[in-house]
Amino acid sequence: MKALLLGYYGYRNIGDDLFVKSLVDYFTLNKIGASFICNKNYYNSYFEEIANINFYSDSEVSKLKRLMLVAESDYIAWGGGTLQLDSKPTNLINLRRISSLFRRKFGFLGVGLEGSRINAEKSTKRLFENSDFIYLRDKASYEAIQNNMDFAGKAFLGGDLAFLSLGQYSEFLNKKQRDSIQNVSFSGKHWWGEGRAEFYSKPLIKLIEKYNCTVHMLPCCLGDGSNDNEFHERLAIFLPQKNYKIYTWDKPESFLKVMSEMDFHVGNRLHSIILADILGIPNIGINGDPPKIRAYIEKTSLLVKERTTEFMDEIALERIEKIFSLYERPDAFIAQEASTALNVLKEIFI
Repeated sequence: MKALLLGYYGYRNIGDDLFVKSLVDYFTLNKIGASFICNKNYYNSYFEEIANINFYSDSEVSKLKRLMLVAESDYIAWGGGTLQLDSKPTNLINLRRISSLFRRKFGFLGVGLEGSRINAEKSTKRLFENSDFIYLRDKASYEAIQNNMDFAGKAFLGGDLAFLSLGQYSEFLNKKQRDSIQNVSFSGKHWWGEGRAEFYSKPLIKLIEKYNCTVHMLPCCLGDGSNDNEFHERLAIFLPQKNYKIYTWDKPESFLKVMSEMDFHVGNRLHSIILADILGIPNIGINGDPPKIRAYIEKTSLLVKERTTEFMDEIALERIEKIFSLYERPDAFIAQEASTALNVLKEIFI
């Protein structure tokens, strides 16, 4: 059995890079051959050479090679993350058609449809309706497929793919006793401007004034043109120089190591909140549009009101301290997410 995977791979995005690692673990364990087409192929440095697992940079894959990869695969899937389709998804439509010509199964793995215009864009709706399988990460996306279209394939609701291979996080689990907030991580987005930097510096300054803590600016995306540290540099202007650090990372383990040492996390990147939960770090998510962070925190059922703040709403020090004192790692939820993710993959790759 072979699978061809495409997605937001090769952009130095922590969530998508963890999807790749999780899927490689799954495919290797289950003896499934897999090829990944990425923006940039730096994944060979993540893994020792693995039989039947191949990575290709998109720019190096000719139309003929892409056709050959489809022909030799049993499954073709766009895998993981937010599938935000605002216009006609021509490339995916063509890939699905080619997959159908070769009688290969085509679908989506672990996606959220927040922001996808599945009702406004008929071609997008047909793309989903003509897919063989769709694995959704959240209830709203699952219901959009089930209730808003004539979908004859298999639809699944499961955990985010970041939960699939929990073993990769075991050495980073936060087990220390927290007495005070000494280390705070913050993950913003690269396009945020100076006004937002000044706004979000205010709760951090309050933490610094009370606890003399260090703010660790932890980018979830470091790709060309999408480097979150562009915002973190703006944020740093408003903070005391001795009270902040800005990080980069080359492998997900570097990101996880820094986060594992935190006492609290604030983030507007979905997978920064997911990883904080997996590692047992108290956190608050800055919701945006689409509201995927709110949807995730609601799914955890853990301090939902306290841990969700809307974009550009004040984050009071008392609120952070309440979360810090009450937060407990959502063990049962994490185990459930991992279990459903694994079971859905078993249902698809049969």
